[in-house]
Amino acid sequence: HGAEHRRVAWATCDVCDADSLASACPQGLADLVVDKGMLDCAIVEHDAARLLCNVRSWLLSPRGVYVVVSFRKPELLVPVLSCPELGWEVRHTALRLPGVEQQASVCVMRRAEAAAGGRAPHE
Repeated sequence: HGAEHRRVAWATCDVCDADSLASACPQGLADLVVDKGMLDCAIVEHDAARLLCNVRSWLLSPRGVYVVVSFRKPELLVPVLSCPELGWEVRHTALRLPGVEQQASVCVMRRAEAAAGGRAPHE
């Protein structure tokens, strides 16, 4: 599995800051972004819109998938992720964990045109 690990590159940046993000990685680099806590922090800091726009417009490849795992209530989470300007198809699944009273949310987003089998505008 050594060859597989050579394909992984780690970068540190502020995803809410477009300049920081652009200096850390090339546009469209990620086919998959898994978020466990990043959006939650951005919501608290009132940076959710900037984070989501940067994930969609810079991080994700045209067919990329953004997965958010959160303990926020789906009534808050799904509308934020379903913002029409993002153009995402959003699928929400409740995740019940044994011994944990509050359920988690798993939201999977992809560009609507990619989810429908179409080509993204800048492909």
